[in-house]
Amino acid sequence: MSFNFNALSKKLQDVATQTSSRVNETINSIDFKQIQETTTNTFDKTTRLFEEKTNMKNIDITQYPQEYTQAVNKFKHYEQVINKSLNFTSIVDYNDYDINYHLSQSLTNYDVNELKNSLNSFSSKIKNTTSDFINNGTLSNAHFDSNSNTKLGFNHTFSLKIMECLNLLKEYPEDEYLRLQLLNFSNIQNSLGDLKLIKNEIYKSEFNLSLKTLLLKKFNPIHDLISKVEDNRITYDIQRSKVLDYTKKNNSTTIDQDKLEEIRNKMNLDEDVFANSIENCILEINKLFEELNLLDYFKKLVQAELDYHKNSVKLLESFDF
Repeated sequence: MSFNFNALSKKLQDVATQTSSRVNETINSIDFKQIQETTTNTFDKTTRLFEEKTNMKNIDITQYPQEYTQAVNKFKHYEQVINKSLNFTSIVDYNDYDINYHLSQSLTNYDVNELKNSLNSFSSKIKNTTSDFINNGTLSNAHFDSNSNTKLGFNHTFSLKIMECLNLLKEYPEDEYLRLQLLNFSNIQNSLGDLKLIKNEIYKSEFNLSLKTLLLKKFNPIHDLISKVEDNRITYDIQRSKVLDYTKKNNSTTIDQDKLEEIRNKMNLDEDVFANSIENCILEINKLFEELNLLDYFKKLVQAELDYHKNSVKLLESFDF
């Protein structure tokens, strides 16, 4: 069987031709002038920033309008209020924030089932205290089942410690009433812990998550606008410096008026872009403050605290001395 070398050679030539054609098309599609301009602009901005930071040449820097600086300062101060609040309230993301770690580690195993079997009816009655609040609509947003594996706070831990202590009294029938009352106390502590978890969930969702979302969707875009203003200011100042340098290096007889007009026109265009970006940024900041009611977020915390304390009082008043 003979091999057709001529056919193979022709195919290879066709592939080479197609590849060469594609490479040429790719090269032709590249805007080298744009790449050069972008590279030059980046270098100029980097140099300008360095000169401004070091103040080596004592260069003139365009000042922002007072309206703009006031708007940006207010924007940043509001952002600081939110971040400082979140830096503290984020602690509720950890359900054991109100208990010492070493104390929680001191818990030992105890026979809860044995205790529940001996005092089943009484225990059930006390345990339903929190459920009664839910059924009556007092705590309609409670989700205790979902929190069953996160009961790590002070009240839940205290409840477990009391349950542990009950085992020490089970051999003394004469102290049955004491055990019943301590069981009552333990269940109330457990319910108080559940109430605190509900309050914490409001902190997490209505305050922490809501404010973090606000920062992401409303504040971050304005930061981009502020950065754009700064970038446009640098671009304008670079071109302004070029005009000044050109006029200093050339006297009235040697200056190229066409060249001077060209760089001046570029400076005027850059100034317009700079001014428009300032105006746009101010408008967006003002729009943010028109829509933002920061106090509403704190009102939700006040209501959460109020509900927590009201229901805690009801639980504590149910304790039979």
